[in-house]
Amino acid sequence: MIHLMRFSAFGFLVILAVAPYAGGAEPPSARIANGQISASLYPPDPQTGFYRGTRFDWSGVIYSLEYKGHNYFAPWFQKERDDVHDFVYEGADIVAGPNTAITGPVEEFFTDNKALGYDEAAAGGLFIKIGVGELRKRDAGAYDHFTKYDVVNPGKWTVKSGKDSVEFTQVLDGSAGYSYVYKKTVRLVAGKPEMVIAHSLRNTGKKAIVASAYDHNFLSLDHQPAGPGYSISFPFTIQPSNAQTGDLAEIQGTQILYKKALAGQDRVMTLIGGYSDRASDYDFRVESTAAGAGMHVTGNRPLSKAMLGAGLQVVGPATGSNKEYPGWNYPSCKLMSVRDPSATVLGTLPGNVDVTFAIKNMGDWTSVYSITAVVPPSFYRELAKFAGVHIYNDKDDAFYASKSYLTVTSDKAGPRTIKFPTKVDVFDPVALVGPVPHPKPVGHQLGLAGPAARALALVGEDALGAQIPDEIGGMVERQAMYRFT
Repeated sequence: MIHLMRFSAFGFLVILAVAPYAGGAEPPSARIANGQISASLYPPDPQTGFYRGTRFDWSGVIYSLEYKGHNYFAPWFQKERDDVHDFVYEGADIVAGPNTAITGPVEEFFTDNKALGYDEAAAGGLFIKIGVGELRKRDAGAYDHFTKYDVVNPGKWTVKSGKDSVEFTQVLDGSAGYSYVYKKTVRLVAGKPEMVIAHSLRNTGKKAIVASAYDHNFLSLDHQPAGPGYSISFPFTIQPSNAQTGDLAEIQGTQILYKKALAGQDRVMTLIGGYSDRASDYDFRVESTAAGAGMHVTGNRPLSKAMLGAGLQVVGPATGSNKEYPGWNYPSCKLMSVRDPSATVLGTLPGNVDVTFAIKNMGDWTSVYSITAVVPPSFYRELAKFAGVHIYNDKDDAFYASKSYLTVTSDKAGPRTIKFPTKVDVFDPVALVGPVPHPKPVGHQLGLAGPAARALALVGEDALGAQIPDEIGGMVERQAMYRFT
């Protein structure tokens, strides 16, 4: 999923009193900046990382983001303690449990409101928490995302840092048929007060992965509590359920408005309904007229759930979407076949009578259908001859190109450089690279290990305004933009 956030000198979510790190020695960290905003992050580390709980994804934990003198993210708790289930108030302090003690916009993956493979695992067996690793099931009891389970296999994490972006990759080879490559990138948009958080998950195991991911926005603004002047807005009329607003806030049409400043143990909570199945409804703003700051968040996938949970130290809209990530022995697209007795059959799938490769004379033109564009170069050569087209390529490579995809097939190993006629972003699902911007005339480097076929997804110049491919070879992209104002 991709989140876009724009930070305005207008606030998003509220408050947090800055808390010292409660885990002893300072954990490793990284800082990125783009001349407009600067952000500090904690990278994942099974031994010394800031967050080692088993609820949220370990990567990209943002503990500070500054723009025009405002700080939008900071620890919302003062202490952390293992015996705390979620969080509790102790005097003026908020004490968080190990699975809740995290900051910034973070993600959690669920499968039927549980962790992946939890029901399949026996007591003492292993299950998966995407973005964390393989965990040990304690007993036959129900899954509880506030419980800290033992991490048996955190997978292999790699971190690549640049001046304005950080890329986190987790490769997990599970023991029960679940394996994946998960990638998360936090990137600051050049010259703008904007941050993009992009996720991709590629299933490399034998079992299909069905999961929903939601973003829990632990957002604060200058350590001030939410109150009059704070508003949260959506593009649809809000239909609340299980609302706990009291006299602190009210829902008016498309907005949630705060009436009183939160104090002590005050909380505002509600499930948010009324959105459609369009990705355009993944769009909300949090603004503070008192602070003169705010944040606008948009995503590229439809909402499956939305809620607001706010307390003295934090306002946290949570938004999520569902997706199936097929395993390698599962189809990654709908099977489309030819059912026309007048067509000449060229091929079927192994063990299947469905025609997936056919040719038909349409009168003044000829139609050739293939279930995939990834076919041998020899086929493209013969097809070109059939059409009366001459092809010359000294490396025996063949290409299929559209506005969204480019496939490369070759009978020979070696590097390839692909140059594009215009600025384009390339998503490479095999190398799990993307989005990689390629301003003209820079070429995309592609390495082929042998006779191979590769499919690349292409997005035009304004990548964040275009439709990101839904699935590419088993990889699914989620993206959100945070615009700070």
